[in-house]
Amino acid sequence: MSTNSNRKKVKAWMLRFRFRSGPKIARLAVICLAMLVLAAGCSGGGQPAEVKEPLRIAIYNEASYNHSLRDYLEAAFPDLQVEIIPTEYSTADYNITDYRKFLAKLMDEKHPDLIYTYGDDYRYLASEGYLTDLTDDMRKDGIRESDFQQGAIEELKDNPDNRLYGLAPQLYSRVLCYNKDLFRKYGVEEPADGMAWSDIIRLASRFVSAGAVEEGIVGFHSMGANGLGSYVARVAWTEGIQQLGSDSRTVTLNTPAWKSIYSSVLEGYRQGAFGVKEMKERIEGNEAYFDEDAMKEADLFGKGKAAMTIDGIKQCKKDSFETGGVFAPVNSADPGRIAGFVVVDILAIPAAAENKADAWEVVKFMTGDYMAKLLSGTDGISARMSYLTMNTDPQMKKLFQLMPVKTPLIRESIPRSVHTALDEMITREQKELVAGNKTLDEALASMQTEGQQIVDKFWSSGGNT
Repeated sequence: MSTNSNRKKVKAWMLRFRFRSGPKIARLAVICLAMLVLAAGCSGGGQPAEVKEPLRIAIYNEASYNHSLRDYLEAAFPDLQVEIIPTEYSTADYNITDYRKFLAKLMDEKHPDLIYTYGDDYRYLASEGYLTDLTDDMRKDGIRESDFQQGAIEELKDNPDNRLYGLAPQLYSRVLCYNKDLFRKYGVEEPADGMAWSDIIRLASRFVSAGAVEEGIVGFHSMGANGLGSYVARVAWTEGIQQLGSDSRTVTLNTPAWKSIYSSVLEGYRQGAFGVKEMKERIEGNEAYFDEDAMKEADLFGKGKAAMTIDGIKQCKKDSFETGGVFAPVNSADPGRIAGFVVVDILAIPAAAENKADAWEVVKFMTGDYMAKLLSGTDGISARMSYLTMNTDPQMKKLFQLMPVKTPLIRESIPRSVHTALDEMITREQKELVAGNKTLDEALASMQTEGQQIVDKFWSSGGNT
């Protein structure tokens, strides 16, 4: 899967997570509770002293602020004035490199006091010196790195200085969900924690040999999967395998690692172990998204038509059949690392911020014990270790022992149009592979040669499409 597609997939996961976090009326009820406790003397944050200027918050847009921060900040800091600096970036031919230039210019010219950001964008800003090291602020307030889930801390310190430039209010983790009823019916052993993709594919194939496919049941289905490439991409992401080098100039498709992934997925795919069901996108302006109806229609697992799927840790349970959930798939070379484990959002203070004191109070509150208490009553998962004292689900204790899969920071990027050309070429070769018109070696060799030609053409033109 291309880098652009990876970003889109993570964004889709986050949108799905937020969609399921409940209607606003429920969120306001939680905030009302927050206000009562705060009035009684909550230690989660301190009221900024004599705010003369608004706190300038860089965030995607005002709607994002309203959804993610507004209710909490208005409850905790009623006198705080906020100015939104949108980080929304829209272009017909999206390019990560161009977006980062836009983000750097915004930091240089707008001087936000606080930025609400995400994975690779945070890593870029931290690596380029745009953010404030939070170590001193944490030390002054008695906050330790060990107060947070260590996978989150590792991800937040993934920069050349190994410093902590931001904190994350929440975690998000996907697990392998399975239909216990179907496993019993077809006599297949249930999944276990720590399974790699090879184990999952083996279990999915067992449903084929047990005759489930003839009854309209597939062994595994992933929401939005529309062909062989969808499953290959999911396995590659778990294994930390990329199609391009970090400079986006070298194609790396014809390697032993890719051959191993294709070999394992292709066999199960040809057998019918994997389900395919396209999702129908809705388009509004420049944004494409999946609404509730589209998600339900494409959810083979929810319909009882797939024995396994991957979903959020709190989304496995279904009313119509008995389910289970295990922490899988894991990276085969490092089983302590699980795919789909991410910090949802990151709060950081820019190095050039003029109001660092108030920004820190907001960061401290949003990532504090009190917010952990609020999240324990919702679909959210706090990054705070204290969350485990508030949510006694045994799965949470297991989650807090795991680490995220490591991926390299993409230093330079190719635009959407070049990714599209790559994806179209790879999809064509995958169809030839599934049809048996090419051997795996032949298909990978074609992907490598043609892919490198596509990338070389872009860079030889001076990075212009």
